[in-house]
Amino acid sequence: MAFSEQQKRTLGLICPDGRFSNLALILSDQCPYTTKAAIFEGTNKEKFKDRKEFSGSLFKQIDDRLEFMSLGGIMPGVTYDLLLMGVSVARNEKLAQVFYRLKIIEAFGTGIPRIFAAYEKSVVKPEIPFVDGGFLIRLPNQNHGLQKARATKSEREQRLLDFFKNVGFTKEDAAKILGMSVSGAYKLLVRMSIKGLLNSKKDGKRWVYSAVK
Repeated sequence: MAFSEQQKRTLGLICPDGRFSNLALILSDQCPYTTKAAIFEGTNKEKFKDRKEFSGSLFKQIDDRLEFMSLGGIMPGVTYDLLLMGVSVARNEKLAQVFYRLKIIEAFGTGIPRIFAAYEKSVVKPEIPFVDGGFLIRLPNQNHGLQKARATKSEREQRLLDFFKNVGFTKEDAAKILGMSVSGAYKLLVRMSIKGLLNSKKDGKRWVYSAVK
């Protein structure tokens, strides 16, 4: 995404005297700061279990996913489809009972279904690849997939982009073209804005949208 000189000043990337700001520095490849992530043993910070440091531009320091690996694999007889349905089989049943009584776990197997429900409207989806001797669940960064989402347009989205290719429009205009309610058109325009397909700006009391070039 290209920024004009005025946009750089508005966003605080350039100081009033023309010098680049500290914000511009941390977004650049010359960023001197790092992000440190660590896992500690127990509830204090005395003993490290694992640590990692990320350097470079803050854009490069963002991970595109979060992964959890548990050695031992899934229990015999549990399939991928059963996992998605919320089937819960404890590896150590007695330990699970103790945890349940102490309210450490809820023991209803809702974890995996809740994870997938959280990604219901996302372009990217959680992955549970089956690996020998281990259980892996991969949670992709939903915002990291916006470029992919931008490339994937619904029929309604493409219709609006083609019709209003070089002119601004309102939610009422969109509703008329698509033959839908104004509230429905507004929700669609919000989703398109989030995906980076539309620019939006306030014109008096109304919002005006335009296609991103």
